[in-house]
Amino acid sequence: METSIRTAHQREPVSVSDRELLHAIPVNAVPPRRLPDGSEPVTSLCEGVIDAADRARHSAWASGAVPPRSPAITISSLRQVATASALTSHHCEILFRSLAARTAEDSEHDDLSAGLLHAAEAAGRASSRWLSVAHALDDVTTDTRRHISRAAAGASDLALWTGRLAYTDPQWTLASGPSHQARSPQRLAPEPNDVPCVVAAVHHACDAITRLAYADREQMRAAAGADRILVATQAPPDIWDIPIPFVPAPPKRIDAILTLYEYTSTASTQATASAADAATAIQAPSRVLATARSITDARRQDALGLASDAAIKPSLKRQERALPGPVERALRGLGVTSPELLRRGAEIDRASEQLILEAVLPPEIALRQRRSVVGQLGFRADQDDVAVETVLTKGHRRRAASQRSAHDHDRLSFHLVTP
Repeated sequence: METSIRTAHQREPVSVSDRELLHAIPVNAVPPRRLPDGSEPVTSLCEGVIDAADRARHSAWASGAVPPRSPAITISSLRQVATASALTSHHCEILFRSLAARTAEDSEHDDLSAGLLHAAEAAGRASSRWLSVAHALDDVTTDTRRHISRAAAGASDLALWTGRLAYTDPQWTLASGPSHQARSPQRLAPEPNDVPCVVAAVHHACDAITRLAYADREQMRAAAGADRILVATQAPPDIWDIPIPFVPAPPKRIDAILTLYEYTSTASTQATASAADAATAIQAPSRVLATARSITDARRQDALGLASDAAIKPSLKRQERALPGPVERALRGLGVTSPELLRRGAEIDRASEQLILEAVLPPEIALRQRRSVVGQLGFRADQDDVAVETVLTKGHRRRAASQRSAHDHDRLSFHLVTP
């Protein structure tokens, strides 16, 4: 046995990161649910965020075993996950920006500060994508309602914990909205050694909402296959008694929602990847998540027969790990490595997303989403338009918040606090 072990170790050495990953695997245990009472210091809030993220991740994993016809799959749960995840992503952006400001005070951490700002931008995009999913879910329903799943409850808990960490108000709740003073960089991380702890908490939060995005997409797909995603029956105004008020949603509506979920999954994965880079750079405790992700990504690439990382330019590695959109992914599956072709494929994906938004969302909401897409493609946009679009990610801009936050976040808070 000793000879066999020695030979195996020589052929495939066990790295330090592999050992860390092995020790980090929980023994099928989920942290008990707890809520903040307002007296927690930052360190306790970080621990609360990590525990809430663990519970949300476990709930997302467990949702895969729920049968498509189970009454536990409800539109109420799907909406609550979307709205809570939009808030959590927004809080992650606030925290990343505060951490970037804190690390910028040290000239030795310029690269880390830039990476944290990149993560903040990615979290802001994820928040916008989650919000578009929440809007799209407003126009459909399910044959059972009101039931709130464990995943939805876990997503709400995570939004509450990250909100308490992001804002100075110790009594902040989901109904409070984003118009609150963010915690200052010095209060978030009084000492340089406090930064890794906060980075780890935000990294766990990003990873959890990424898992929720993929889980809810599959639940939506399964429920639609069982004809449980419904829309209101269209009838002439003079007909009052409709025998069948709801019918299964048409395939194009389901495809539109699933595509929005795919874009949301991609944006959330990008935020998680950026958080993983920051955690690895500062040696945060959550860097084990990056190790696990790199292993699963490598196996996924082998299964799909994708080109090796050596054949892809370094500037494209982040895009590969971030799960690109349908067109870009198809190009990669064909073995395309040209940066120009992949860039054009990404632009087509963004344009396709805008087309879907215009088809399924009210005109005024689709217009705001169009402005967001235009900004991502690099075109010039009016400053007021950009301010309106980014109010979720710039909560301190009160003037812009009065234009959009009063509508969107009040609606988010309503969904989260209404049983």
